[in-house]
Amino acid sequence: MKRGVLIVFLILLTFSAFAAEAKADLLLSTTIPTILRQGFIKNDSDPITPTITVTSALSEDGASFTYVIETNMLYPLTIMATIDPFSKTGGSATIEIANITVKEKDADIAKPIKLSEQPLSLITLIPQHSGVYRYEYYMNVLADQEQVEEAESGEYTTTMSIEIQSDN
Repeated sequence: MKRGVLIVFLILLTFSAFAAEAKADLLLSTTIPTILRQGFIKNDSDPITPTITVTSALSEDGASFTYVIETNMLYPLTIMATIDPFSKTGGSATIEIANITVKEKDADIAKPIKLSEQPLSLITLIPQHSGVYRYEYYMNVLADQEQVEEAESGEYTTTMSIEIQSDN
């Protein structure tokens, strides 16, 4: 009987030794990448596109568009832009920009942008949402309407280039 107990004890000791050696640990680790996208949308559900063409930009209402920043960053961002006067295609005539306004999606009042300094400071964004969040801004570029009335006929264009800056 003692011999049977000893054999059972040795078998249990052997299996417990194998069990200790068969253990494996797995460390799961990942990094969430920084996401920063900018561009334009035509409708709220549209994907962001890096370029947009606005026709009738010289109208009395100006050229309106929606600018979007999508990010998961939580530090301040400054959105700067450069824009030249409208210039006549194939000619030398120009039409000055009279006014640019920016309005946050849920804001009541549009903010006028100082045009005296280039680059233009359009937006100071201090993100308040964790995870990826979409910030939308309605912008309007208005040409000098007196110059539009006096301008030569033809096509006029300008390009607004927008850049995101951060101290981080």
